[in-house]
Amino acid sequence: MTFHARLLKKSDPDLNKVKALIHSVFPPQERAPFFFLKKRLILEEIECIGFYQTEEFIGFSYLINHHDLTFILYLAIDPKFQGDGYGSEALAWIKKYKNQKRLYLTIEPIDEEADNIEQRKRRKDFYLRNHFTEADFKVKDLVNYFEVMVMNGRINKADIRGVIRLFTGPFLYLFFRPKFMPKN
Repeated sequence: MTFHARLLKKSDPDLNKVKALIHSVFPPQERAPFFFLKKRLILEEIECIGFYQTEEFIGFSYLINHHDLTFILYLAIDPKFQGDGYGSEALAWIKKYKNQKRLYLTIEPIDEEADNIEQRKRRKDFYLRNHFTEADFKVKDLVNYFEVMVMNGRINKADIRGVIRLFTGPFLYLFFRPKFMPKN
């Protein structure tokens, strides 16, 4: 297995593969407009990393860095490569690349009424196996609450506010300011 990763710049042709993967694996309510994701790559704190098996694109991660914290906004492996250990390799790569920074991400909560409950459970188990722990609160975007998972330390609400403000910019932050609730 010759897994490797590389930084994708705003003009990289593989961003078309990122866009296609976002549209194929994330539900509409979890997709940021791609033009906005691409535009934000001009900021040095925001990175899109392509993952490859030899030279074949197999997935990506979109990272937002704020002080000693990195938010994994997206991590996706092409479904035809899932189950081969690439997701764990991608997380290990991110952990090494970020040199012990605190990492966090959000996932759909375990809701027994959800249509995709088994997928949600597998996703959470995957992150737990890969050394993430649960934060003691949930965060809400415009519509839904998500579980917060963290690696290499703890996270608080001010951390998340800082990341979201950096990503959206001060004006859009007025509309996308996160809301919080206790985990249970």
